Amino acid sequence: MLISNASFEVSYNNVDRSLLRGFLGASEQLVGTRVVNITFESEISGSGTAGTAPVWGRLLQACAFTETVAATYAAYTPISTNMKTLTIKYVRDGLINTATGCMGSVEMAM
Repeated sequence: MLISNASFEVSYNNVDRSLLRGFLGASEQLVGTRVVNITFESEISGSGTAGTAPVWGRLLQACAFTETVAATYAAYTPISTNMKTLTIKYVRDGLINTATGCMGSVEMAM
């Protein structure tokens, strides 16, 4: 899938150890959860094959939509249960990063 204007912001929620020790000094922190905020733009186009969902349909499913594919179209309906997630891989500073369990929101502009 081709995307543009991508932004990847990583934040960590570290956990203080708060140990009682027989000397003064700061305690170490443990790395807790890692949260990645990913934003991007993608063009909307059909798959080019009748009865086949477009590739960006997977994105809508991770934004709380269900996908229905018929012989001549694909339809998307908002849902509030059984939402799907995505795994997104991206390259940053020469390293491949993997974000699992991704869910999001969507905006469409013409």
